[in-house]
Amino acid sequence: LEALNAAKKVGFYVQMLVLIDRGQGGVERIEKEKCKVYVAMKLKDLLDYYLEKNMITKIQYNETYNYLNP
Repeated sequence: LEALNAAKKVGFYVQMLVLIDRGQGGVERIEKEKCKVYVAMKLKDLLDYYLEKNMITKIQYNETYNYLNP
């Protein structure tokens, strides 16, 4: 948010691209600052895919999800 505010202060209109949204509220915080955010993929979708393809176990899925969403 510091970089965003500094850019806005000198007159830039900022748009952001997020490759993986961890789902921890960062995108929403940035959007509250009137900045357009484009999200390529959500981490939950990536975890769902890995689980479906048996690339991770249900335990790994739950541990990762719970770590990011206490």
